[in-house]
Amino acid sequence: MHQVTKRFGAVRALGGVTLDFPAGQITALMGENGAGKSTLLKILTGDHQPTEGHVVIDGHRIDLASPAQARTAGIRIIPQEPEIIPHVSVAENVYAGALPRKTGRRLDRTELHRRITADLKRLGFDKVLDPDLLGSQLTPAQRQLVEILRALTGDAKVIAFDEPTSSLSEHEVDALFTLIRRLRDQGVAVVYVSHR
Repeated sequence: MHQVTKRFGAVRALGGVTLDFPAGQITALMGENGAGKSTLLKILTGDHQPTEGHVVIDGHRIDLASPAQARTAGIRIIPQEPEIIPHVSVAENVYAGALPRKTGRRLDRTELHRRITADLKRLGFDKVLDPDLLGSQLTPAQRQLVEILRALTGDAKVIAFDEPTSSLSEHEVDALFTLIRRLRDQGVAVVYVSHR
């Protein structure tokens, strides 16, 4: 992020912020509530456009006019408040928008089960998350894990975790930190946001 400023009317939420999030590194973004962390993330996700400044990925300036453009650019944010579809399974929540289909547009449940089982095992969440549970049946911690899994589908270059441990148990926090280190080792730029 280069010289990013964001104004909301007369209020300046960010003033000339320049930050690098190097690939293969975990960067902590810390500050009190109201310090501008959420505004910065919303610019990174395309939810807000900067008043001044710009975002650069792999040396190329990009204009993120929408969350879809940010996702295409490889930017993923795991929000503090998960957005879960209540009446579908964990697997369907994770792959929402990219569900495997059979001919005739019918959901390929066999392929969906294969994918979610493999991803849960690969990411270390196979013991803490049942892929068949409905979104409405999930605990706050499980909802957070679904958001994390959703963010990890596709080719992510930058992943920002916004207060990710706020609703997790000690075991789930350990699994999350193992995952974050693995992402770093795979060359992903990890942003860890906290008010602590």
